[in-house]
Amino acid sequence: MFNNMSRISTIAGVLAVLFPLCSIASPEDAIHTKGTPATVISRFDNATIGKSFPISAEEYRIGNFRLRTDSGQASLLLAGETPIGLFFRGKAYFEYLSADPLEHATVRTVVKAATSFKAEGIEAGLRIAGPVESFLLWASPELLPQPKKQTSETLAQAFRTHQARFAKAWMTPASHRLVQQLLDHADQSYARFELNTGKASLVYEYDPFENRTETLFALRKIPFSLPQGTLSPIKLSEQKLGRNAKAFCTPNYLLTDLNYTLIASKKGHAQLDLIETILPQRSAQRVYAFELFSAFYGNRAKEVPYLVGHVRDDTGAALPFQHAKDHLVVVLPKAATVNKPFKLHFEISGDVLLRPDGDSFWMLPVGPWFPMPGLAGQYYRVRSTVKVEQPFIAIAPGKTLSRRKEGALNVVENLITKPVQFVYVVGGKYTLAEEKKDGLTIRVASYAMRNKRAEKTQLNLARKIIKFYEPWLGPFPFEEYNIIEINSLGWGQAPPGTMFITREAFEPWFAQIWSQGVNHRFAHEIAHQYWGMVVKMGSDEEQWITESFAEYSASLVIKHLRGKQALENLRERWKINAEHSCKRASIPLSNRLIGTGKQGTLDRRNLMYFKGAVLLAALHEQLGDKLFASFLWNYQKGLAWRFGTTEDMIVLLKKLTGKDYTPFFDACFWGTEMPTKRVFRQINEGGSGGSRARAR
Repeated sequence: MFNNMSRISTIAGVLAVLFPLCSIASPEDAIHTKGTPATVISRFDNATIGKSFPISAEEYRIGNFRLRTDSGQASLLLAGETPIGLFFRGKAYFEYLSADPLEHATVRTVVKAATSFKAEGIEAGLRIAGPVESFLLWASPELLPQPKKQTSETLAQAFRTHQARFAKAWMTPASHRLVQQLLDHADQSYARFELNTGKASLVYEYDPFENRTETLFALRKIPFSLPQGTLSPIKLSEQKLGRNAKAFCTPNYLLTDLNYTLIASKKGHAQLDLIETILPQRSAQRVYAFELFSAFYGNRAKEVPYLVGHVRDDTGAALPFQHAKDHLVVVLPKAATVNKPFKLHFEISGDVLLRPDGDSFWMLPVGPWFPMPGLAGQYYRVRSTVKVEQPFIAIAPGKTLSRRKEGALNVVENLITKPVQFVYVVGGKYTLAEEKKDGLTIRVASYAMRNKRAEKTQLNLARKIIKFYEPWLGPFPFEEYNIIEINSLGWGQAPPGTMFITREAFEPWFAQIWSQGVNHRFAHEIAHQYWGMVVKMGSDEEQWITESFAEYSASLVIKHLRGKQALENLRERWKINAEHSCKRASIPLSNRLIGTGKQGTLDRRNLMYFKGAVLLAALHEQLGDKLFASFLWNYQKGLAWRFGTTEDMIVLLKKLTGKDYTPFFDACFWGTEMPTKRVFRQINEGGSGGSRARAR
């Protein structure tokens, strides 16, 4: 336990408790006098340690993290000659406090499932604590200490062992954050503690400028994860820094336009040239952090590198960058101005067009196959040109500008004029059938051979579902809609203007057996064009806007197609599944359960899809058909092509009903309760009785 702890808010202050300070160059001097941004990043990645010195009983802290050293040896962590942190081996003790009650149920579940620690309830919140055998502290490159006394003992071997252990962690390299802090956020402190407890590997990160969170991770091997042998970071706790956990978090920048040309060879080589338009949002900055796959993985988990050839500005000048562990950082020569767009040019290549199980198709999937920001920064229009060697054809989202041949190449050009997320490219032996009616082209892509019966069935079903949605969700948001067969079973996915659907929807005997399942999946995936494309999710916490709302919308289609009893059957299944998992986590934090095992995967599904749908069913029952339809219509209309939040729903519901639905969402969405009469009684008793808005 920590007694009489002084309140120290920065890493420089933390280390000042241990050692006297010595002056080094300012951050700006360091970047210019010690080398270029590229060499500075390299030195961060290849940091070494200096001579060791003894440490006795000391205590220090940052945010809600505490660490006490009892006895041991330490060495400064050096990037070139510049101190950027500390390595320690000996006896120490850490303590972390989750002070946010919104996450407590989830913290208890994840800590129990992913670690041998306990989340102990104390007056201030939940405490996670335990002994530490060694730690590596990455700290902001500001004023850092020099030891009073050095010894002849070396920690080189212990440091190499520690490095080898934590090099397996598949997370943003500390060097990326340190360069951001150095060049753009010299007034703020970044820190990362890598903790070896003997039995477990933990990482604590204090990040006030990129994600604006402090987070405690457990590093865990996950079966079948790629790359093999890596440690996946599981969030034990994440608390917001200087912002409201329920509010939309404005990103550092937006990706507003994506213009790319992809040339794909028969042998699976991809040559990708991209121009991305970047719009700084919060402050002038030089350093831009992206997500980008480092490799793709084929059959038997063969790793295929995905390489960035160059990054250039609009003048053609090369820009320094570093690409590792699915993350890319790019450094500009000077800070870009807020709300003034600029362009980055990327050249990326690799033999990454892998064919699953040797099939005659490949996919650049929903994910960072091009440099992209986090969810809240993905707000881009798309112009694409894809060239594939015959007999393959390419399919990409958006309005088809041209489909043609260029020698041995099949070429398709597409345009998306509305801001979207989650774009993809598919190439393969596909046969296209399409129908244009009432301004909407629906296209079915059958894999390997033409399936006229399935084409007709799917064209009719998709148009019927879209026609059902339009009166209460609005006009269909795209001019063209692709239904693409995937040679697999049991899933669907909905990128912009597209449905990926597995082959049971294309084979008559499958469709006959699973007709309601196919209908439901079609309805769910089509609903994502509204819930996920028109109204977007800006964070993991708001994913229910895409999944729960799509699930509930699909249930209304099932009622329309199959009758009231089919709807009641769905609702009963939702309720049973939701009740099974509701106490383990809240809906907005259920994504943290990913990676904690089979039970966590099941719980996440039961909460994100089914409990969310139960909440919407309860709202529907309370509001009635007309007012509930008005709620959905106005939410779609008011937030069209924007990021939605649950707080926006509360504002809209008060406008429509005159009642404050905050208790409902606090108890059942942010909390772990199921919707009950007691919760709604509280709302009805507290309502102001204001007039209801007209439908639509």
